[in-house]
Amino acid sequence: MRKKRIILFLFSVSVILLLIIGVSSLFQPKKEWSLSEEQKEEVMSIAIAYVEENYGTDYFINGNVTINSYREGGGLFGETVYTYPMASFIVPADLTQTGVSVHVLVDPEMGKVVKVWTAISHPIPVLDVNVSSLGEEDMNVTQGSTLQVNVTLTSLTDQELTIPFENLTLAGFNNTAWDNSIPQNKLFNYTFSTNQLVLQPHESKSTVVTLEIAEDAPLVKYLFYIELGNSQVTQLSAVGLPVRVTPKLG
Repeated sequence: MRKKRIILFLFSVSVILLLIIGVSSLFQPKKEWSLSEEQKEEVMSIAIAYVEENYGTDYFINGNVTINSYREGGGLFGETVYTYPMASFIVPADLTQTGVSVHVLVDPEMGKVVKVWTAISHPIPVLDVNVSSLGEEDMNVTQGSTLQVNVTLTSLTDQELTIPFENLTLAGFNNTAWDNSIPQNKLFNYTFSTNQLVLQPHESKSTVVTLEIAEDAPLVKYLFYIELGNSQVTQLSAVGLPVRVTPKLG
Protein backbone atom coordinates (compact mmCIF):
# COMPACT_ATOMS: atom_id res chain seq x y z
CA MET A 1 0.00 0.00 0.00
CA ARG A 2 2.82 2.37 0.90
CA LYS A 3 4.49 1.65 -2.43
CA LYS A 4 1.28 2.50 -4.34
CA ARG A 5 1.01 5.83 -2.49
CA ILE A 6 4.57 6.73 -3.43
CA ILE A 7 3.92 5.89 -7.07
CA LEU A 8 0.68 7.93 -7.05
CA PHE A 9 2.51 10.85 -5.40
CA LEU A 10 5.30 10.83 -7.98
CA PHE A 11 2.75 10.59 -10.77
CA SER A 12 0.83 13.55 -9.36
CA VAL A 13 3.98 15.62 -9.05
CA SER A 14 4.92 14.83 -12.66
CA VAL A 15 1.47 15.88 -13.88
CA ILE A 16 1.64 19.13 -11.91
CA LEU A 17 5.06 19.93 -13.29
CA LEU A 18 3.89 19.30 -16.83
CA LEU A 19 0.90 21.57 -16.26
CA ILE A 20 3.11 24.32 -14.84
CA ILE A 21 5.51 24.09 -17.77
CA GLY A 22 2.61 24.10 -20.22
CA VAL A 23 0.97 27.12 -18.60
CA SER A 24 4.27 29.01 -18.33
CA SER A 25 4.88 28.46 -22.04
CA LEU A 26 1.70 30.44 -22.69
CA PHE A 27 3.32 33.45 -21.05
CA GLN A 28 6.69 33.33 -22.80
CA PRO A 29 7.83 36.80 -23.96
CA LYS A 30 7.26 37.74 -27.55
CA LYS A 31 9.99 36.17 -29.70
CA GLU A 32 9.26 37.76 -33.04
CA TRP A 33 9.12 41.44 -33.89
CA SER A 34 8.12 43.06 -37.13
CA LEU A 35 8.95 46.71 -36.68
CA SER A 36 7.63 49.56 -38.73
CA GLU A 37 9.95 52.46 -39.53
CA GLU A 38 8.08 54.51 -36.94
CA GLN A 39 8.73 51.83 -34.28
CA LYS A 40 12.40 51.67 -35.22
CA GLU A 41 12.66 55.43 -34.77
CA GLU A 42 10.93 55.14 -31.39
CA VAL A 43 13.33 52.40 -30.27
CA MET A 44 16.31 54.50 -31.31
CA SER A 45 14.88 57.58 -29.58
CA ILE A 46 14.37 55.70 -26.29
CA ALA A 47 17.85 54.15 -26.52
CA ILE A 48 19.49 57.52 -27.26
CA ALA A 49 17.75 59.07 -24.27
CA TYR A 50 19.14 56.29 -22.07
CA VAL A 51 22.69 56.68 -23.41
CA GLU A 52 22.68 60.47 -23.08
CA GLU A 53 21.35 60.25 -19.52
CA ASN A 54 23.97 57.70 -18.45
CA TYR A 55 26.98 58.39 -20.71
CA GLY A 56 26.59 61.92 -22.05
CA THR A 57 26.29 63.16 -25.62
CA ASP A 58 29.69 62.00 -26.94
CA TYR A 59 28.67 58.72 -28.61
CA PHE A 60 28.56 56.96 -31.97
CA ILE A 61 25.42 55.10 -33.17
CA ASN A 62 26.75 51.71 -34.24
CA GLY A 63 24.38 50.60 -36.99
CA ASN A 64 20.60 50.35 -37.25
CA VAL A 65 18.04 48.83 -34.88
CA THR A 66 18.33 45.03 -34.78
CA ILE A 67 16.48 42.23 -32.97
CA ASN A 68 18.41 40.52 -30.18
CA SER A 69 17.76 37.90 -27.51
CA TYR A 70 18.97 37.18 -24.01
CA ARG A 71 18.26 34.41 -21.50
CA GLU A 72 17.32 34.48 -17.86
CA GLY A 73 16.36 31.89 -15.29
CA GLY A 74 17.21 28.21 -15.40
CA GLY A 75 16.88 25.47 -12.83
CA LEU A 76 13.62 23.55 -12.49
CA PHE A 77 11.58 25.47 -15.04
CA GLY A 78 14.36 26.09 -17.54
CA GLU A 79 15.51 29.34 -19.12
CA THR A 80 13.30 32.09 -20.45
CA VAL A 81 14.30 33.66 -23.74
CA TYR A 82 13.54 37.36 -24.11
CA THR A 83 13.70 38.96 -27.55
CA TYR A 84 13.57 42.72 -28.10
CA PRO A 85 14.68 45.40 -30.56
CA MET A 86 18.18 46.66 -29.78
CA ALA A 87 20.19 49.79 -30.55
CA SER A 88 23.99 49.83 -30.14
CA PHE A 89 26.35 52.68 -29.37
CA ILE A 90 30.07 53.30 -28.89
CA VAL A 91 31.18 55.79 -26.24
CA PRO A 92 33.04 58.05 -26.91
CA ALA A 93 32.39 58.83 -30.56
CA ASP A 94 36.13 58.85 -31.38
CA LEU A 95 36.60 55.28 -32.61
CA THR A 96 40.37 55.52 -32.34
CA GLN A 97 40.06 55.51 -28.54
CA THR A 98 39.36 52.62 -26.20
CA GLY A 99 35.78 53.05 -25.07
CA VAL A 100 32.58 51.23 -24.17
CA SER A 101 30.07 49.58 -26.48
CA VAL A 102 26.55 49.96 -25.08
CA HIS A 103 23.70 47.71 -26.25
CA VAL A 104 20.23 48.90 -25.27
CA LEU A 105 17.19 46.59 -25.62
CA VAL A 106 13.86 48.39 -25.79
CA ASP A 107 10.22 47.29 -25.58
CA PRO A 108 8.51 49.69 -28.00
CA GLU A 109 5.05 48.64 -26.83
CA MET A 110 5.82 49.62 -23.23
CA GLY A 111 8.07 52.48 -24.32
CA LYS A 112 10.96 51.63 -21.99
CA VAL A 113 14.43 50.10 -21.77
CA VAL A 114 14.26 46.47 -20.63
CA LYS A 115 17.90 45.39 -20.71
CA VAL A 116 21.36 46.93 -21.17
CA TRP A 117 24.74 45.30 -21.47
CA THR A 118 28.16 46.79 -22.08
CA ALA A 119 31.60 45.69 -23.23
CA ILE A 120 35.01 47.23 -23.80
CA SER A 121 35.26 48.78 -27.25
CA HIS A 122 38.77 48.54 -28.67
CA PRO A 123 40.13 51.18 -31.06
CA ILE A 124 39.13 50.71 -34.67
CA PRO A 125 42.11 50.94 -37.05
CA VAL A 126 42.16 54.15 -39.05
CA LEU A 127 44.82 52.99 -41.52
CA ASP A 128 45.13 50.13 -43.96
CA VAL A 129 48.69 49.23 -44.99
CA ASN A 130 49.87 47.45 -48.11
CA VAL A 131 53.54 46.58 -48.65
CA SER A 132 54.86 45.27 -51.97
CA SER A 133 58.30 45.00 -53.49
CA LEU A 134 59.10 46.65 -56.81
CA GLY A 135 60.60 44.12 -59.19
CA GLU A 136 61.49 41.38 -56.67
CA GLU A 137 59.63 38.26 -55.60
CA ASP A 138 58.94 37.54 -51.90
CA MET A 139 61.09 40.42 -50.68
CA ASN A 140 64.37 38.75 -51.70
CA VAL A 141 67.50 40.83 -52.20
CA THR A 142 71.05 39.73 -53.00
CA GLN A 143 74.13 40.84 -51.06
CA GLY A 144 75.40 44.22 -52.23
CA SER A 145 72.19 45.11 -54.09
CA THR A 146 69.14 47.32 -53.61
CA LEU A 147 65.52 46.50 -52.85
CA GLN A 148 62.73 48.98 -53.42
CA VAL A 149 59.48 48.53 -51.50
CA ASN A 150 56.24 50.40 -52.08
CA VAL A 151 54.34 51.21 -48.86
CA THR A 152 50.75 52.33 -49.44
CA LEU A 153 48.66 53.79 -46.63
CA THR A 154 44.89 54.10 -46.96
CA SER A 155 42.83 56.22 -44.60
CA LEU A 156 39.80 54.48 -43.08
CA THR A 157 38.52 57.56 -41.30
CA ASP A 158 36.66 60.76 -42.07
CA GLN A 159 39.42 62.99 -40.74
CA GLU A 160 42.68 64.20 -42.27
CA LEU A 161 45.72 62.18 -41.18
CA THR A 162 49.38 63.18 -41.19
CA ILE A 163 51.71 60.16 -41.12
CA PRO A 164 55.48 60.76 -40.77
CA PHE A 165 57.89 57.96 -41.75
CA GLU A 166 60.35 58.31 -38.89
CA ASN A 167 62.83 55.49 -39.23
CA LEU A 168 63.64 52.03 -40.51
CA THR A 169 65.17 49.72 -37.93
CA LEU A 170 66.26 46.09 -37.81
CA ALA A 171 64.10 44.20 -35.32
CA GLY A 172 65.25 40.61 -35.82
CA PHE A 173 66.70 37.94 -38.06
CA ASN A 174 65.90 34.24 -38.51
CA ASN A 175 62.92 34.66 -36.16
CA THR A 176 65.03 35.89 -33.24
CA ALA A 177 65.48 39.37 -31.82
CA TRP A 178 68.32 41.50 -33.17
CA ASP A 179 71.15 41.46 -30.61
CA ASN A 180 72.93 44.65 -31.77
CA SER A 181 76.21 42.75 -32.15
CA ILE A 182 76.71 44.39 -35.55
CA PRO A 183 75.91 48.10 -36.06
CA GLN A 184 72.91 48.37 -38.33
CA ASN A 185 74.63 50.85 -40.66
CA LYS A 186 77.17 48.12 -41.43
CA LEU A 187 74.38 45.93 -42.79
CA PHE A 188 72.10 48.33 -44.65
CA ASN A 189 71.19 51.89 -45.55
CA TYR A 190 67.79 53.21 -46.52
CA THR A 191 65.87 56.20 -47.84
CA PHE A 192 62.19 57.16 -48.13
CA SER A 193 60.97 58.79 -51.33
CA THR A 194 58.58 60.77 -49.15
CA ASN A 195 59.13 61.25 -45.43
CA GLN A 196 55.53 62.17 -44.66
CA LEU A 197 52.10 61.48 -46.11
CA VAL A 198 49.04 63.67 -45.59
CA LEU A 199 45.91 61.63 -46.22
CA GLN A 200 42.51 63.14 -46.82
CA PRO A 201 39.51 61.05 -45.66
CA HIS A 202 39.60 57.59 -47.30
CA GLU A 203 42.52 58.57 -49.53
CA SER A 204 45.48 56.32 -50.45
CA LYS A 205 49.08 57.48 -50.89
CA SER A 206 52.46 55.76 -51.09
CA THR A 207 56.12 56.13 -50.31
CA VAL A 208 58.97 54.01 -51.68
CA VAL A 209 61.55 52.59 -49.30
CA THR A 210 64.94 52.00 -50.94
CA LEU A 211 66.96 49.45 -48.97
CA GLU A 212 70.66 49.04 -49.76
CA ILE A 213 72.13 45.79 -48.43
CA ALA A 214 75.85 45.46 -47.60
CA GLU A 215 77.94 43.09 -49.70
CA ASP A 216 78.89 41.02 -46.64
CA ALA A 217 75.46 41.01 -45.00
CA PRO A 218 74.68 37.61 -43.40
CA LEU A 219 72.51 35.33 -45.52
CA VAL A 220 69.45 35.24 -43.29
CA LYS A 221 65.88 36.47 -43.18
CA TYR A 222 65.63 39.95 -41.65
CA LEU A 223 62.66 41.68 -40.08
CA PHE A 224 62.70 45.45 -40.48
CA TYR A 225 60.28 47.89 -38.87
CA ILE A 226 59.16 51.01 -40.71
CA GLU A 227 58.43 53.30 -37.78
CA LEU A 228 55.49 55.68 -38.15
CA GLY A 229 54.67 58.86 -36.28
CA ASN A 230 51.29 60.05 -34.99
CA SER A 231 50.59 56.61 -33.54
CA GLN A 232 48.50 58.11 -30.72
CA VAL A 233 45.89 58.82 -33.40
CA THR A 234 46.38 55.92 -35.82
CA GLN A 235 47.12 53.22 -33.19
CA LEU A 236 49.84 52.04 -35.59
CA SER A 237 53.46 52.65 -34.63
CA ALA A 238 55.30 50.44 -37.14
CA VAL A 239 54.93 48.33 -40.27
CA GLY A 240 56.78 45.01 -40.51
CA LEU A 241 59.01 44.41 -43.53
CA PRO A 242 60.43 40.85 -43.86
CA VAL A 243 63.41 40.62 -46.23
CA ARG A 244 65.55 37.62 -47.17
CA VAL A 245 69.18 38.23 -48.19
CA THR A 246 70.51 35.79 -50.79
CA PRO A 247 74.12 35.23 -52.04
CA LYS A 248 75.50 37.80 -54.45
CA LEU A 249 75.84 36.72 -58.04
CA GLY A 250 79.20 35.58 -59.38
